This record gives sequence, structure tokens and C-alpha cells, in this order.
Amino acid sequence: MVSGFQKDGAKRLGLNVVQMLPYSAKAVDLSSLILRLKGADVDVVLQTSYQNDSILFMKQAAQANFKPKAIVGAGGGYSLTDTAKALGALMNGAYDVDFPQISINEKGAPGLTQFTADYQKHFGTLPRSGHSLVNYVGAKAFLDALATAKSTDKDKIRAAVLDYSKPIGSTAASWGFHFARNGQNELATTNVMQWQNGKLVTVYPETVANAKPVATH
Repeated sequence: MVSGFQKDGAKRLGLNVVQMLPYSAKAVDLSSLILRLKGADVDVVLQTSYQNDSILFMKQAAQANFKPKAIVGAGGGYSLTDTAKALGALMNGAYDVDFPQISINEKGAPGLTQFTADYQKHFGTLPRSGHSLVNYVGAKAFLDALATAKSTDKDKIRAAVLDYSKPIGSTAASWGFHFARNGQNELATTNVMQWQNGKLVTVYPETVANAKPVATH
């Protein structure tokens, strides 16, 4: 579970985990959960959620006048522009920890502007989240490795992928590539974003940040 990794990470940093409150992704009322958090006077809320429960939580938190120092979403609903459209100003200030989104500093993500321009030309709109970006970057890496393999033999393709290497900061998503034997890319990174004035901007790491974090409470 994501919450288990969050709890372990918080403990390593010396942070006090006040509450761990699981709920159904189909929940239609989070008011009692929010009141428990408010009563515990928590400083930071970490929420791993889909779009619907992200919207529900933010709306009911506002209704309860629950204003922690920070609300940090772990991807999912917090990365989607549709969530921000549904919440309006309520979304401002919320943080989002996720794979790279399209609002990053191109100095650390060469090719990003070209990707977004091509995407908008083809679909008539900007990407709704970073999914399109990282899928493009991942597909491009695989096609590059496939060209190197010069074969459709699965073992040769696997060997070419494992040999494929790019440093961090060399792709449109800022990712590098170095695949472990289990197939995981060891140079894939996560960023910290924040919703500011209706836009999701990147605030960490500094190599791809295009804004400074803003305190809201």
C-alpha cells in the first residue's frame, strides 16, 4: 500500500504520523474523516486518491473550514486539469507528488516545448496530465532500443533495452534511462508540483522547477 511507504518515509525523516485513515475509493462522504483530521490538528495531509475522491475531499474540507498547512496529493486526481476545473480556487495551494507533468523547466527537459506543440497541433488541446508526456518519452526510448537491436528476437530486444542508457535531464520528461535486470528504469524520477492560480507548476527539484512553492495557510 502507498500509505505504508509514506509512513515509513515519514518516520525516517523524524515526522510524526498522527493518523492513517483508509477509505473506499467509492466513498461519497468524507466529512467524518475530515473532522478527525481537524480535531487532531494535523499540519500536513497526504492523500492518495482518484479524481472523484480528491474533489470530494477538497470540497468537504472547505465546508468544514479545515485548513492544514499543506495538502499533498500522491498523483491520481491531483495531477488532472479536470480536477482543478471542478474545484476552481479550492485547488490552489495543493501539492502533488507524481511523475513529471508538462509544466517543467525545459532546461532540464529538452524537447518538452516541441512535444507540447505537436500534441496541441494534433489534438487541439494541451495534455490533461503528464501521462501523455511520460508515455511518449517511454515509447521513444523503447523504439530507440528496438532500432539498436536490429531484430525482432525477444532476447535481443531485451538485451538492447538493458543496454539503453541516457542521463537524467536528457529527455522531454527530464528522465534518464538505465534499466535494472527486473526491467525497472532506475533513472525515472518524481517531482513535487503545486497548483497555483489554476495551473500545476513544478516546485521541486530545482533542475526542473519553474516556480517557487507558495504557503497558503
